[in-house]
Amino acid sequence: MATAPIVSVCIPSYNHAKYVRAALESVLSQDFGDFEIIITDDASTDGTVEEVLAVKDERIHFERNERNVGPSVTAARNMARARGRFFAFLPSDDMYLPGKLRRQVEAFERQPELGAVFSWMTPVDDDGAPIAGDFPYYRPAGVTRESALRHFFFEGNLLSAPTVMVRREGFEKVGVFDPCLWQTQDYDMWVKLCLAFPIHVIEEALVAYRLRAGGANMHASNPGTDARVAWEFVQVLRNYFALEQDPALFLRVFPEAAAHLEQGLGVTGALALLGLGAQMPSPRNFGIEALYRALNTPETAAAMERSGHGAAYFYRALAEVDPMRTGALRALAASSQEIARLQTTAGGSEQMAQLQATYAELVAYHRQVEEAKEWWQKQAEAWEAQAKALMAQKG
Repeated sequence: MATAPIVSVCIPSYNHAKYVRAALESVLSQDFGDFEIIITDDASTDGTVEEVLAVKDERIHFERNERNVGPSVTAARNMARARGRFFAFLPSDDMYLPGKLRRQVEAFERQPELGAVFSWMTPVDDDGAPIAGDFPYYRPAGVTRESALRHFFFEGNLLSAPTVMVRREGFEKVGVFDPCLWQTQDYDMWVKLCLAFPIHVIEEALVAYRLRAGGANMHASNPGTDARVAWEFVQVLRNYFALEQDPALFLRVFPEAAAHLEQGLGVTGALALLGLGAQMPSPRNFGIEALYRALNTPETAAAMERSGHGAAYFYRALAEVDPMRTGALRALAASSQEIARLQTTAGGSEQMAQLQATYAELVAYHRQVEEAKEWWQKQAEAWEAQAKALMAQKG
């Protein structure tokens, strides 16, 4: 077997016939040549496969899924075939900029304790031309392991998958991407890596991130995407329970929680109060789960009661946070009834306009919920069919 390369560049492709050749060429033109390209196509229905096969280089190793299985499973299949000491990831519609691989390998050589090295990226349009404007998300400054974990908890992701390079030992410790997370599998992975290792961000754009026309990026906002993200964010935050095993790191990330630990609330109880005190819905929903967990832990339940955060507080918080949004659905029904009543009476035009605006917002939310339910039902049926097919093959 040939000597393993230093870097494995893993590329999942799906219906990117227009872009995939540029992605491959951006890797092949790097000034660091000790790499392999592991590319798996997720059953594209356009000319993506033909475009990949047209690029001839012995460092490219291509496979194609027999059926569409989604980005997380495809990423895991790439990683299973990769042989490098380091893993880099590139969506097939983005591009590496010159020096990307070399600069990151050099960062690992300077700091061998690092688990991952990220960089900045610059946005380009559908044709690869730079997009002018201020894009602070693409240029996070002064990021440390602790500041990243804090941002992840209160505000969400701030690191970008196309920019990352991860040490093989990092994945060996924290595992591969979660196949059940569709929108946030990278966010989930960065949390796990930061809980286990220091990280570094090169404050220079080393990736061109393509903002495709018509909101065609996988993470573009739409009702189905937004509903999945809302559910997935809470699943990602469950990783923070691991800080029970590292209270020193917990206090570096959340120094304001020292008072909670002094009261005997433990890391889980402190996480509950941190989450419930946040502005964003996701940490607040996670806070409910953490509080429930703390109140069912004998070591912390009594301390939670003494601090005023016992069962009575839990019931009030649960009603206020309303993680299942039952209040919004109730308001939707009430608004519908009131609009119907006003339509049959004279006057009330200002009140009618206000109710119609509220009703429109609630209808949009309800549609979002229903589309998410429909997507998950179809996905569950597909997974069930796949499971039965696998069982039949084994039988």
